[in-house]
Amino acid sequence: MSPTNFSDQVMIGLPTVTADLSPSSGEFPEADIEIVTSGGLHIPAHRSILASASPVLESIIDRPRKHRRSDRTIPVLGVPCEAVSAFIRFLYAPKCTEEEMGKYGIHLLALSHVFLVPQLKQRSTKAVGERLTIDNVIDVIQLARLCDAPDLHLKCMKLVSTNFKSVKKTEGWKFVQDHDPLLELQILQFINETELRKKRTRRHREEQSLYLQLNEAMECLEHICTEGCTTVGPYDMEPTNNRGPCGKSATCQGLQLLIRHFATCKRRINGGCCRCKRMWQLLRLHSSTCDQPDVCRVPLCRQFKMKAQQGKKGTEDAIRWRLLVRKVVSAKAISSLVLPGTLKTWYTHAPRTQQKGSTIPNRILTLNCGGRLRAGHRPSHPRDSQINNCILLVIWHRRIMSPTNFSDQVMIGLPPVTEDLSPSSGEFPEADIEIVTSGGLRIPAHRSILASASPVLESIIDRPRKHRSSDRTIPVLGVPCEAVSAFIRFLYAPKCTEEEMGKYGIHLLALSHVFLVPQLKQRSTKAVGERLTIDNVIDVIQLARLCDAPDLHLKCMKLVSTNFKSVKKTEGWKFVQDHDPFLELQILQFIHETELRKKRTRRHREEQSLYLQLNEAMECLEHICTEGCTAVGPYDMEPTKNRGPCGKSATCQGLQLLIRHFATCKRRINGGCCRCKRMWQLLRLHSSICDQPDVCRVPLCRQFKMKAQQGKKGTEDAIRWRLLVRKVVSAKAISSLSLPKRKREEEARERSDHHGVIRSFRL
Repeated sequence: MSPTNFSDQVMIGLPTVTADLSPSSGEFPEADIEIVTSGGLHIPAHRSILASASPVLESIIDRPRKHRRSDRTIPVLGVPCEAVSAFIRFLYAPKCTEEEMGKYGIHLLALSHVFLVPQLKQRSTKAVGERLTIDNVIDVIQLARLCDAPDLHLKCMKLVSTNFKSVKKTEGWKFVQDHDPLLELQILQFINETELRKKRTRRHREEQSLYLQLNEAMECLEHICTEGCTTVGPYDMEPTNNRGPCGKSATCQGLQLLIRHFATCKRRINGGCCRCKRMWQLLRLHSSTCDQPDVCRVPLCRQFKMKAQQGKKGTEDAIRWRLLVRKVVSAKAISSLVLPGTLKTWYTHAPRTQQKGSTIPNRILTLNCGGRLRAGHRPSHPRDSQINNCILLVIWHRRIMSPTNFSDQVMIGLPPVTEDLSPSSGEFPEADIEIVTSGGLRIPAHRSILASASPVLESIIDRPRKHRSSDRTIPVLGVPCEAVSAFIRFLYAPKCTEEEMGKYGIHLLALSHVFLVPQLKQRSTKAVGERLTIDNVIDVIQLARLCDAPDLHLKCMKLVSTNFKSVKKTEGWKFVQDHDPFLELQILQFIHETELRKKRTRRHREEQSLYLQLNEAMECLEHICTEGCTAVGPYDMEPTKNRGPCGKSATCQGLQLLIRHFATCKRRINGGCCRCKRMWQLLRLHSSICDQPDVCRVPLCRQFKMKAQQGKKGTEDAIRWRLLVRKVVSAKAISSLSLPKRKREEEARERSDHHGVIRSFRL
């Protein structure tokens, strides 16, 4: 598509239209070039306007010509004259009527793709997408693939997936089944993936609903055993007759009935009662989620906790319970994002004993590298390094990302940092707010600057506070003080040194994602991507997923795919195998798809090489039968001894030997000679490609053409030959874009000398 490689003969595979159309844009004074259409219409135009509107037309205009006549015309063949006229009008003034878009949208899409006019391509893509129907959707899918329109292709695929039963009855689908099995496979795979995605979503919602019900039961159990509810409460508290039902009356009422039955049932010890079994399971589940068994009021909480600690941790039952606890806590954390404000407050301020003045709850939700939540204390695994700490930071802020629900206490589940760091940004006059870090550092700042740089900080600052002291501080905990200082400096002046990016790039990426600072996120993503290594690539993949950095994620996946043998030996890969099978599956699928893509590319190149060889043989055959070459030529032309070898001497020499054998072989009629069979096939292939059989000098060209027209077109042999012809011509058209300039000029001159009309073809 580069200007030096683009052919001046624009061939577009669309049916020709012979209707005449006068230029609707009026007479152009001093027009210095003409656009020639398939119907013979000459549209006057100006070189400067065409060159400024399209880089392809600019390359055609600036290209030196040998003939003066060809210097004043640009042929645009294969599309209706009205479409070409609308295209030229758009180059002069970027406007298109709805009628033109509805009638010639497909042609304008093809023209805008060929001549690189992105504004027209965007409008025509939208117009074609709005006029999609079940009858034309298959044709538009193929056009979208050729014209590189992914949005239109996706829209077509969704329409096919939604109305597949109707699409299967169309002629386009039947044609695809017969001639394009690859496209058929792609459509079927898309439909299958869509159905699987719907099933996974439905199953996930059902599981989340179950885990939310279990979490609600845990909340109600703690509420009953701590405060009491209606008729059931702790033994040391007097029942209150005026107490009304709580906010979860249905769950609480059912749990009170279960507790009453459990208190009086005689078979609860031996496990003979199914309702008592359920109560035992709820008590055990609460013990697994409770982080304060010493002061917990729920019965048997401490006993279950001690039993779990003394028992074997690698058994199947223990693993199953840990997974259940993780799922319940994860569902609670995710559901808190969509809860109403009052209900979220009820969840957040559930009765828990905390130290006075503490802003971080004793019970912390942490995240392992597999992306699943678990309940417990701060992470103590050897792999809980700075990357895992940033993952915890992201999860805490995801719960409160909405401006209306954003918590003023930014709680980040990270170990405190004790390093001292003085603010490098200097003293701020009249600072009205302070940023508090994990190391106790207080960075003075200004509300107006923070609010203008980050919408999240703006929501924290504008939120009304109950205490005056909390109104002047914003805690940002869990990252190094230097990283917080660099982050605040960036909010004041968008600059970061290479040393800061190298040392705190991961922390800055997490902070920029949490506080919605896209400029810093872009820079830190680039910095982390430039410092990728075999050892940290697995950790960065997880960080990229959580921080919504698809470019960084793709770069990590490519590095893993290229160096998979080395990555398998790292601690990160072993940790993923043990704790995150979903990420392991994603990486293996990416590697498998990469290998398949390489194989498809290699096979496609081999096929293209074969089709190019056949096309070269066709050109050599026409050259020998028209002009002659070395020792073989037409019967009415004397051989010239001084003639040297042509530019394709290897192919031409082999073809001359084949022609000599074909002329003298006695078994060519009966088909007993394999070399003669090959010659028959070459002659038939030339006849299928040739568009001027009446004046063609190649033997038997007209006879093969008439035989093909009289024969049956629906046979397997005829379909195979049509497909071969299409592939050969398509390979020739694609290869012409990469030919050197001199060769393209020679081929264009030869075509214009032989016949002044270029035949259109469909790719």
